[in-house]
Amino acid sequence: MDTNRLNNLSTVKEKIKWLLNYAALAPSTHNSQPWLFQIKESSCRIFYDPAVTLKAADPNRKFLYISMGCCIENIIVAASYFNVFEDMCYTHLKECEIAEIFFKKTTPSSPDLSYQKLFYAIPERKTFRGMFNSKPISPSITRQLSSFQENNARLFFITSPHIKKTMSGLIKESILKKYSDTEFRKELSQWIIPNYSKKTKGIPGYSLGLSDMMSYIFPFILPWVNASSFIARKNEKTFSSAPVICVLCSKKESPIEWIHTGRLAQRALLTMTSENIKSVISVAAIVEKQKEIQRLLETDTFPQFLFASGYSHSRLFSSPRDAVEKKLIHHD
Repeated sequence: MDTNRLNNLSTVKEKIKWLLNYAALAPSTHNSQPWLFQIKESSCRIFYDPAVTLKAADPNRKFLYISMGCCIENIIVAASYFNVFEDMCYTHLKECEIAEIFFKKTTPSSPDLSYQKLFYAIPERKTFRGMFNSKPISPSITRQLSSFQENNARLFFITSPHIKKTMSGLIKESILKKYSDTEFRKELSQWIIPNYSKKTKGIPGYSLGLSDMMSYIFPFILPWVNASSFIARKNEKTFSSAPVICVLCSKKESPIEWIHTGRLAQRALLTMTSENIKSVISVAAIVEKQKEIQRLLETDTFPQFLFASGYSHSRLFSSPRDAVEKKLIHHD
């Protein structure tokens, strides 16, 4: 995206619509992209789309709200970089509305360079699948991440080899359990798309390491074949190879806490990306092993989001995205 284009747009509404291109790059379960936007004169109302809720993978919509928090963080980072962010308020979460973001009516001539690294990391952030190398992450980066706060959400870092091994084992067990659920496999199969598909939602086969031919075949066999052992072993090796595993926790279980978690998670992921550090996310571990992770961390807070980070020379590929126009709610 041409970052000089914002200054050439004449109205605030046009600028908001352009900034939403960055919002749409947030991560979401199965790349479901659950966000919808309604642009007003100098604000943007943010909704989730009930049509893309995942009954098997996300029955209480926790990860939907976390994805919405990631989306909100992207908007705020982008708008703050261009010095057009004014304010943000959460709504009462009625009728699928999440928040409203307000923008300045005039655009300053120069960007806020304190947001530069995070802003340019937005289009570069991609989910890693593979093996990390042995290069450690600098303590200065983890210290920076430790300083991040988003209301009651906080970050835990696991670097101890023993605890990482235990956590990787929990991730393996969680995937074995999740993939043994036929309804989960059926739902997931509907979201996996062939490598050369023109669909703009879903998980491309290449992001799962599937060949072109297998990317066509795998969605058809997944509901009937339990591939959990292969997938679980692959994820266990990935997380075991990471120099750090990060867990985001909150004090309560509620939609607003999950949104806060999403904002903090995206800030952490963007920070990692800005340092050329790759990250892989595990949803299954939070769903199936939350209490065990809580005990492992020795905390009375609730684990909500888990990812591992490290260095790798492997090339990452982008997942498809809906055009912003498809995500707009038009009003009179």
